[in-house]
Amino acid sequence: MSYRRTQSGKVSSLKVSWDLVTGNGSSWYEIRAVSSEQEALFRLDSRKLFLISSDVLNRGPDSTIRRAATVLESRAKAGEGELLVGGLETFVYELRGFPWGSASKAKLVFLGANGGGGNFDLEITVLGREDVEVGDRKIACWKVQLGLAGVFGAFIGKTYLWYSADSAHYLVKSEGASGPPGSPSMSIILESYAAKPAKP
Repeated sequence: MSYRRTQSGKVSSLKVSWDLVTGNGSSWYEIRAVSSEQEALFRLDSRKLFLISSDVLNRGPDSTIRRAATVLESRAKAGEGELLVGGLETFVYELRGFPWGSASKAKLVFLGANGGGGNFDLEITVLGREDVEVGDRKIACWKVQLGLAGVFGAFIGKTYLWYSADSAHYLVKSEGASGPPGSPSMSIILESYAAKPAKP
């Protein structure tokens, strides 16, 4: 998948690839996300699309930081109306496994005390179906609103995500803040999508 990203008037590209890997009696997805500011490798369980590990290299104007994490054990279970996710950098990929068409809302529960959610309760709300124009075609999508739950949600800007309505449920578009409250807005739009041929 190739995306065009726009932030503070600056346009850049983001390329994301998904590869299904099998070994030792298990299987997982390896997701590589590459842009001028970041190189990331995420491994997600192939059945539930839940985080196994992450390795992220961030390049900033004043520093270059690499962060790696591995889930060694998880006993967490999502409650009613909750969706267990690995972190802020991976939940947009994990959302491909959301029960589209049968659930309309979920509170995001981040794994671990320091899983990235902080003290804020983030929730997603499915707003319905909407077509998104990508080049010369339209892609049927589920439109999702991401925001803070509760009374504080009214004071914080929302982020909107569009996932393809077909069974692949890949991210087509996003609009909203690029980070914590006060961060500049950012938009991402799909430019091209190509399925990899199955390995013989």
